[in-house]
Amino acid sequence: MQKKRILLIDDEPDFSSLLKLNLEKTGAYAVREENRAEHALVAARAFKPDLILLDFLMPNMDGGEVAAQLKADEELKDTPVLFLTAVVAKEGEKNLKGMIGAHPFIAKPASPADLIVSIEKYLPTEAGDRDMPKKKILIIDDEEDFGTLLKFNIDKNTEYEALVVTSGEAGLELIQRRKPDLVLLDITMAGMDGLETLKRIKAIAPDLPVAMVTAVSMEEEAKRCFEAGAYEYISKPVDFEHLKTALLMTLS
Repeated sequence: MQKKRILLIDDEPDFSSLLKLNLEKTGAYAVREENRAEHALVAARAFKPDLILLDFLMPNMDGGEVAAQLKADEELKDTPVLFLTAVVAKEGEKNLKGMIGAHPFIAKPASPADLIVSIEKYLPTEAGDRDMPKKKILIIDDEEDFGTLLKFNIDKNTEYEALVVTSGEAGLELIQRRKPDLVLLDITMAGMDGLETLKRIKAIAPDLPVAMVTAVSMEEEAKRCFEAGAYEYISKPVDFEHLKTALLMTLS
């Protein structure tokens, strides 16, 4: 699977480096940083990104000016731009919308899961992706390292595409937009736990197969999951070969 190219333009190196690390850990993106707004156009021409993450408030040249330069460039005018900004009040948000026009934005700080949801929403779909769509497996697990490793194994060793989010709320949103073919759902998560997430998944997509993943296997817990509509109950650490066989059987 070819990685999507993301150009990150932000004058805070610590923030942009951390964001780059979190995005690249998913295995789905190649990220380039540019910390000086005045160099953004040159960086974009060289990198040819699929999407640009652009900080709105920067010294020397603000995000609006950068966006105008990108829009005026023949090669970059159709590249989607997603603004990043620290909006703390509704009145500030209203004024910001007036300044950035039709460009979408996400408020800082944003969790990696929420940011990925926004990126996937605005990334262009290639013709090849439409002609030969891959079946999609959604991993919902608040342990980022586990989700990233599982995604790597699925992408590398199967014909499927893995998507990763770290909360039940982000998973529900992605299910409605991307319509995955199967969900791997962690049971013990902060906030909305796996059982509640499962119930909400079944309310919006009753035929979507959901396999529950747990670090501590308990008979009563497994029973509740099956009663709520789970099709399988898998213990951590996951035996990938067993999981691969189960995935192939389910998705075929």
